[in-house]
Amino acid sequence: MASKTGICTNAAGCTLAYTKQPVTVAEEAEFRCPECGAALQEGKGAAAGGGAKLPMGVIAAAVAGVLVIAAAFVFVPKMISRAPSASAPGAAPAPPQPVVVKSEPPPAPVTPVPAEPVPATPAPVATPKLVAQPPAPAATPMVAETPAPPAAEPAPTATMTPLIENKEENAEVKKQVLVRIDSMPNLSPTNRSKLYTAVDRARGMYKMAILTFDSGRVTPSGPAVIQLVDGLHSPDVQRLLTDPTTVLIILGYADAKGDEKKNLQISTDRAENLSKALRDQGKILNVMHAVGMGGSEMFGKGQRDKNRVVEVWAVLP
Repeated sequence: MASKTGICTNAAGCTLAYTKQPVTVAEEAEFRCPECGAALQEGKGAAAGGGAKLPMGVIAAAVAGVLVIAAAFVFVPKMISRAPSASAPGAAPAPPQPVVVKSEPPPAPVTPVPAEPVPATPAPVATPKLVAQPPAPAATPMVAETPAPPAAEPAPTATMTPLIENKEENAEVKKQVLVRIDSMPNLSPTNRSKLYTAVDRARGMYKMAILTFDSGRVTPSGPAVIQLVDGLHSPDVQRLLTDPTTVLIILGYADAKGDEKKNLQISTDRAENLSKALRDQGKILNVMHAVGMGGSEMFGKGQRDKNRVVEVWAVLP
C-alpha cells in the first residue's frame, strides 16, 4: 500500500514533533499527525529512509519533558480550584452571594399595578345608558303620521242629487247639460247640433247621482256601487226608471293632469264600467249611453280628486 511520510510541527504537545520523528501515513488517509492531529509537513531526508537516529538519552529526556508539561496541565488547575476553599476562614466572599440573590425582586410584586382594569369598570356602566336612549325617538314617529293620508284622499262615494221638477229650475239643469255637450271631445258640429235639439225638446232632465273614483282607478268601488243602487231604488227615482222612454246618460271624467288621450280613455272606461255595474247589480233595464268627457276641472279648479267622477243623468225625450 502506498504511503506518505511527514514531520509533526506541534513541538509543545506532541512527542513525535518534539523528537522530530518521521510519521508515515497511508496515502489515501488525511495527512495529519496520528498523536495530536496537527497537519504534517513533508519530511526531508527522514522520509527517504530513516535519517539519523537520536541517542536514547535524548529521547528519554524529551519524554520526561513532555510528561512534566502534561502534569502541569493536570495538577495546576486543581491547585487553583482549592485555593478559594482554603481561604474559607475569611468568609468575606460568601456574603456577596446573598446580595446577588436580592436581584431586585421587589419590582415583581409592583407589577400588580395592572390596577388599570379599575377605570375600565365605569365604561360598562355608560353603555346601558346608550342602549336605553333609542326607544324614545323610535316611539315618536309612530304617533300621528298614518292618519294624514286618508284626509287628503277621501274614499269613493256615490251621492244622490235631488230631482228638480220645477220648470224654471229644470231650465237651469238644461243649461248645465249644454255646457257638458260643449265639453264633449271629438264631437262633430252636426252631432252637437242634434244634441242641442234633443235637449231643447226633452220633457225633463234630472241629475240623479255623482260617483267618485280613486286616482288612476277605472272600476267603481263596491261600497260606492251599493250606495248608488240603493239610491236608484228610492220611490222618486223608480218613478222615472219605470218609464221605458227614460234614457240614462253616464258621463265619465278624469282629472286634468297628464296626457289628454290617456285621460279621455280613463274617463270612457269609468263611464262604461259604471253602466255595466248598473245593469248587473242594479238591474237597470233602461237605455244607457256611456260618454267619456276626458280631463276636466268642471267640479273644482285645481282639485283633482273632485274631478275624478262619473255623473248619472236621466233624460225624458
